[in-house]
Formats: sequence, structure tokens, C-alpha cells
Amino acid sequence: MRKLDLKLPQPPFSLELLIFYPSEDGWGELEPLRETEWARGVTEVSGTSLSHALHGMAGPLLKELPLDPRLRPKKVSAEQGECGEAEHCTAFKKGFCRPGGRLKKEWGPPSCYEPPLDPATPRKVKHLFQQIALAWGEGRHVVLVRGEEFSLR
Repeated sequence: MRKLDLKLPQPPFSLELLIFYPSEDGWGELEPLRETEWARGVTEVSGTSLSHALHGMAGPLLKELPLDPRLRPKKVSAEQGECGEAEHCTAFKKGFCRPGGRLKKEWGPPSCYEPPLDPATPRKVKHLFQQIALAWGEGRHVVLVRGEEFSLR
């Protein structure tokens, strides 16, 4: 997992990404999301388009990305997205404490968000779900890079 912020010379002027790379047999670190509703919020992009963006030509990457990443988690149901600590939290707000949640002009979830996973789920997997939910709330695209990247030296 790698966070990347790109400054662009043309609109949208900045592009924020949370980047993952596949493994030999699938989605790599993102494998726990693969068979869930959360997978719909992950965009697969080509390594070539990411490389072009890193070298100042974001057009190909922008064509592969959805317009607003904060809208992607709307496809996650309340059952799979609402905060797992909802019953015990005094600050819980139903429409806000979930991926894609919103409270007036603020996008959710808040930083205290806990994904609604089984208590036996490994902490590493819970952290992955949490990081993705928070990335969407920041307006960050969650991408899985397919294919080789290149570097101009």
C-alpha cells in the first residue's frame, strides 16, 4: 500500500491515490476485499497509465478513474459498512459513520471508524478495511495497478 499525491497542470489539479499491487494469484493485499461489496470501490488501472501520470501526463489515468472517489463506497451496504462500534459509541451518527457517509459538508467516516468485521478477523485485515474507508473519505482513489510500470531515467 502506498499513498501518492500528484499535482497536475490541468483540472482537477491534484490527484490523490492509495495504490496497491497484485500478487501472482490475485489482488495481493486487497485479497480480503475481493468477495465483498467493498471491492466495487477499488479501481483497476494499468501500470502504463500510472507511469504516465507520474511523469506529468495524467490524461490516460484520469480516463480510467471514476470522477469522485467519495461516491464509490455508496455501493457498500450499511450491513457491510456501518461502524462496528456503533452500539458502544456515544459519538455514533448513522449516516456518517460508514464509508461514503456524510454529515452536512463533511465526508465520513471519522478517524475512529472500525469496520464491521468478525471479532476473530486479524488486526491487519481490519486495518486494511479502515485505511480504505478513510481514503475514500479523504477523496482518495483506491487503485489496483495491473501490468508493468515504466520509468524514464
